[in-house]
Amino acid sequence: MEIIRAAKAGFCFGVKRALEMAEKTAGASHTSSLGPLIHNQQVVERLEKQGVRVVEAVKDAEQGHTLIIRSHGVPPEIYSEAEEEKVNIVDATCPFVQKAQQMAAEASEDSHVIIVGDKLHPEVIGILGWAGENAEAIVTVEEAKEVPFYEKLTVLAQTTQPPHNFEAIVEELKNHTEDLRVYNTICNATQERQKVAKELADSVDIMIVVGGKNSA
Repeated sequence: MEIIRAAKAGFCFGVKRALEMAEKTAGASHTSSLGPLIHNQQVVERLEKQGVRVVEAVKDAEQGHTLIIRSHGVPPEIYSEAEEEKVNIVDATCPFVQKAQQMAAEASEDSHVIIVGDKLHPEVIGILGWAGENAEAIVTVEEAKEVPFYEKLTVLAQTTQPPHNFEAIVEELKNHTEDLRVYNTICNATQERQKVAKELADSVDIMIVVGGKNSA
C-alpha cells in the first residue's frame, strides 16, 4: 500500500500562534480559554493537562484569572465583559480574522455588510459583532437571492470558506446594489489545503482527513 501525504497539511499560522500563546500562558495559575482553543480534541485535552481549562462564558472565569481568546475571535462586548468581571485577557485572535473584524466595523458605517459564512460559527459571530446591527451572514447563493436591494453593499468571507462559493455569492450580490465592495478575506492556508485536498482526492483510492469533525 502506498500512502501519500498532502503537500499542505497541519495547523495554519493562526492556530499555531494561538497554541504558542496558550502554552506560554499555561504556566500561570487559573488559565482558561473561551471555548475550545481549536477544533482538535486531542490538543484541547493536552492543554487541559497543562492547566488550560475550557469555559463557555466570561463569567465562568473568576476575577484575576486569565482568559484566552481563541483564534476565531469574539465580538467586542466580550472584552467589555472581561473588563467588568476583572478577568485578564490574552488575545489569540488570528491576525487575519482581526483584519476581517476591522473591515466589517469600518464598512458598516456607510453600507450594509454581508459575511459569507456559517452564522453559527464562532468566527462569523465575532465578525458580525464588530459590524453591528447593519450586517448579516449568508452561506448559499439561494440566500443571496433573498437579499434586498441596498444602495451600498460590502461583502466579506469567513476565512475558511470555499473560494468558489464566495465567488458565486459575490456574483449574485451584484444584482442587489449599485455599489458592491468585495473583500476576499479567505485565508491563503485554507485555499492551499482545499486545492491540495481536491487534487489528492483525484489520484488515490481512499482519502483520510485527520482532524476534528466539527472543524470548518
